[in-house]
Amino acid sequence: MAATANTVTVANPGCTSCSIEPIAGCDGLMVVRRRLRTCCLATLFWAPASVVLAHSDGVAPDPGDVWTAWSLDPFVVVPIAAGAALYGFGLYRAWSRAGVGRAVTNAQVAAVAGGTLALCASLVWPLDAMGDSLFAAHMAQHIALMAVAAPLLVVGDPLPTLLRVLPRRWRRSTAAALRWRPGCSVRSWLSGPAVATLVQTGIVLVWLAPAALSAALRNDVVHAIMHASLFAAGLLFWTAVLRARRRGAGIVALLVATKLTVIIGALLTFAPRALYPVYGKLGSAWGVTLLEDQQLGGLLMMIGGGMMYMVVALLILARWLVVDVLEPPSVASARASEPARTA
Repeated sequence: MAATANTVTVANPGCTSCSIEPIAGCDGLMVVRRRLRTCCLATLFWAPASVVLAHSDGVAPDPGDVWTAWSLDPFVVVPIAAGAALYGFGLYRAWSRAGVGRAVTNAQVAAVAGGTLALCASLVWPLDAMGDSLFAAHMAQHIALMAVAAPLLVVGDPLPTLLRVLPRRWRRSTAAALRWRPGCSVRSWLSGPAVATLVQTGIVLVWLAPAALSAALRNDVVHAIMHASLFAAGLLFWTAVLRARRRGAGIVALLVATKLTVIIGALLTFAPRALYPVYGKLGSAWGVTLLEDQQLGGLLMMIGGGMMYMVVALLILARWLVVDVLEPPSVASARASEPARTA
């Protein structure tokens, strides 16, 4: 083993991560593990204390309080922070072996980063705090969870990178568990475009019921269940759409989701009376009445939510036409004959 002032190079032909700057070789990986463990422990100690700074006193924030109204719930912050740290370590291991941009592409990393930021905007700041005062902000939070964070994370596909953090024996056990036939059958059925669309629509309708939304605003546990179920429904739907075996089925699912979102948004926008009295006069500090707040939330659903589904449907349709329909047969056969790049 040869050592210099800035790097350590291990003469080990079996280790593909040697001579990595500034810490290299197997010893470098052990240093990263120790640093990662320290960061995770610091997060665990910091998060419970940080909840004191959160808007946990039951008082909805006014416009002037938004900049300081961070929702630092440890049950939200710790999983996001730990997931980001573990993904970063898995990415380091992948790129140290295969090279930057290989095994995990730059586009995948950007998608995971964007999805994580969307989760933070929805659950940490600013939408979660604003949703205590405004129905429109609550709808924007749901759109960010289901139509921004969920599709970006599905595109980024962080699970294989996260599994790289595990020891090899655990990775094999996890892979075997994921290949368990009954579980695969259930996942295959749930991730069908028709089933996923029905599940997402049903969950959205349940939580838009005035009684359910009122319970979520008054009970933190119900509120957490609402966010978790909406996010899970979004992940299920986008997995079904973006990984559908038949692109036509994915496009139809997106068009159906667009139509349903527009219909629900229109019902909220043109309702003759306010449907969510739980917000009371909280919107007055923001310059809107209860009915105007509801109308703004309906417009966000129609324009924001509906537009997201429609744009993705058009992108898939355009790719379908260019690659599968208009591409010359010779190019298509050459593309099919190319060897798949392995991680």
